[in-house]
Amino acid sequence: MAEVTHTSSLKPKEIPKILCVDDRPQNLVALDRVLAGYDVELIKATSGNEALRYVLKYDFALALLDVQMPEMDGYELAEIIRGDPDTENLPIIFISAIFTDRINVFKGYERGAFAFITKPFDPIELQIKVKFFVDKYLTEKAYEQSKNQIIQLYDGSPEMLFSIDAQSGLIGQYNKRLRDITKYADHEIIDQSVFKFFEGSDYYEKAKDIFNDFLKTGEIDNQELKIFAKDGSSIDILWKSSAIRDTEGNIVVANTIWTDITEKNSMQAKLKDSYQKLEIRNEELENFVYLTSHQLQEPSQLILSFMKMLKAEAGDKIDEDCHNYINFSVEAAERMRSQVLQMLAYLRLGAKMESSNVSLDLVLESAVDRLEETIAETKAQINADNLGDVLGNEEYLVELFYHLIDNAIKYRSPDKLPVINIAVEKVGEKTQISFSDNGLGIKEQDMTKVFRIFQQLHARDAYSGLGVGLAIVKKIVELHNGKVEVKSKGETLGSTFVVTF
Repeated sequence: MAEVTHTSSLKPKEIPKILCVDDRPQNLVALDRVLAGYDVELIKATSGNEALRYVLKYDFALALLDVQMPEMDGYELAEIIRGDPDTENLPIIFISAIFTDRINVFKGYERGAFAFITKPFDPIELQIKVKFFVDKYLTEKAYEQSKNQIIQLYDGSPEMLFSIDAQSGLIGQYNKRLRDITKYADHEIIDQSVFKFFEGSDYYEKAKDIFNDFLKTGEIDNQELKIFAKDGSSIDILWKSSAIRDTEGNIVVANTIWTDITEKNSMQAKLKDSYQKLEIRNEELENFVYLTSHQLQEPSQLILSFMKMLKAEAGDKIDEDCHNYINFSVEAAERMRSQVLQMLAYLRLGAKMESSNVSLDLVLESAVDRLEETIAETKAQINADNLGDVLGNEEYLVELFYHLIDNAIKYRSPDKLPVINIAVEKVGEKTQISFSDNGLGIKEQDMTKVFRIFQQLHARDAYSGLGVGLAIVKKIVELHNGKVEVKSKGETLGSTFVVTF
């Protein structure tokens, strides 16, 4: 029965195994003692047949074979080991006390031995040889493990990875992803032209031109193309390659990545289609609202005119209730007309969006002129100092200032005169314009509502307005690719509108 000796505390699977074959147990014990200080596992056999069973079972770093053994000598055992593809590279050291002449030593080397040691052997000589072959074995195993990990990463990549011979355009090494996506078998990819994936399409010549440019520059940077699988289906790809050069700087290989962007392109096409349909619907809706609003001007004006005529002609012929009814009708018609006009103004925004360098001081002056009567009536104070210039549309910016100042005056506190402070701050390449007031302020839950069209936060009988002014402000800001936000410390503490361009 063969004996297995562990000469270290490491787990057996982590320790290189050495096959020791000798028909004399005392010789095996001697080998055990000589190699006791090494991290190796000795698998000991007393015959050639027993040794062969272990060779089939274990992976060995080295075989130490006695030459003279009954039934099967060391030479015969070595010849069988060398004849098996799985063990043909197993290092063999012959150990013999009898067959030490030059002919037998030569015979040992002829059978594939790496060394021949005569008995009684020098322990240090054996230890040196064993250490060499064990270190070699560990290095090869580490390399194999590293290689397998790289291959796993290579094959597990979501990209199609492969190499192309620069001179012939033939595919060399490639990963599983390329085979899976193109649906070609291995023999239909390896050593085949990379241009086979473009055959019969408009992309064939384009692919050749791209590769020819690569031979000059050594790089292909995310070129978008279409390849075709074996079943004829198309795949959208991004082609990226980098060059491997020889010692003279010549490009020999193109390390290539093909990224499948079929799904991404499909989603983009759907989004584009949806966006175009949405734009058409929005345009139709705006046209409908515009035409409807335009048509409403005439009947609202007629109602307003006839009601005023009725009031003038009826005079004292009607009672107080009838006067009230007429007044309510006139007020409703005027409100409807005003609402229609503001809706048309809102819809017209963007029709003539031309930008130039605009003086904000002049913009403020124009807005204040339009609000002259309101400012005088409310004794509003407007503070601003050197607002500077901004790139934008002057007409729209006047409209923006007008509505923000008008909004601050309209929602003033009843117990104090309105004060509006306008300031400009440069933040990098951005311009921030702030409009701060000492008015009513805005509740936190209402912050998101103030820019909605026809949204009024206060009762109509308490404050005039149709809820269009701040919606116009928001649209003007968006036409300038900016943003507007409102800040407030709460009711009666005022508000600050900040516009960023």
